[in-house]
Amino acid sequence: GAVTRTDIPTIQAMFRQINVALARENPDGDYLLSLCVWGAANVRAWGKDYGGISRTSDDISPAWGRLLVNYDTTVTRSLYAHPGSWNDPDMLHIGAGDFDADHLTEARSHFALWAMLNAPLLIGTDLRKTPKALLDIFGNADIIALNQDSAGNQATLAHDSSDLQILVKTLASGDKAVAIFNRGSVDYDVDLSAAHLKFRDDAPIELTDLWSQQRTSFTKRAKLHVKPRQTLIFRAHGARA
Repeated sequence: GAVTRTDIPTIQAMFRQINVALARENPDGDYLLSLCVWGAANVRAWGKDYGGISRTSDDISPAWGRLLVNYDTTVTRSLYAHPGSWNDPDMLHIGAGDFDADHLTEARSHFALWAMLNAPLLIGTDLRKTPKALLDIFGNADIIALNQDSAGNQATLAHDSSDLQILVKTLASGDKAVAIFNRGSVDYDVDLSAAHLKFRDDAPIELTDLWSQQRTSFTKRAKLHVKPRQTLIFRAHGARA
């Protein structure tokens, strides 16, 4: 509920009890405590003091509209995410509904966006019954590597319009991960610029498509095409501006 109607100290006291019990029963500390007050009670400000992961929203369901809601609660919270404190827009729903094997575009977007947000990549489907096309999404090591990058930077919005967003994530190596997300129902031609990446615009920038492994390069500006509900995702190497 609203912060002004929430007894935050009482909620914090409950999590403090959990921490005391965990320290008593599992002194090795080989666990990660996930907090879930569904983004309420101003948890973004204090969750890091009680657990390692904090839910930002209500529960996800296998529907495109629900993905957008959960994603929106997390993408604007990048300053609250860092090693030891991760935002959680809920599990991956790949394998059901709008993210099943008949909706590979949506399933790939789900995986790519959650990786860029440093969200926990929790698989919510029965892998014994999962088609290969979806297993290939779960098994994309290059995208998982973005999620697990040691710098721990959640992606930030470099461009935000009604249907199109560009997310940029600074990696430990100095490279950037960039995702171009089409939320809408029509195609878009997109200009990805060196400025979006905070790279110099007078030096070549190398892009590696993390779905196809195709490599391209550009200087100053690249022209890209993104289909409805598609997320293009690249690793970018360039000279820092």
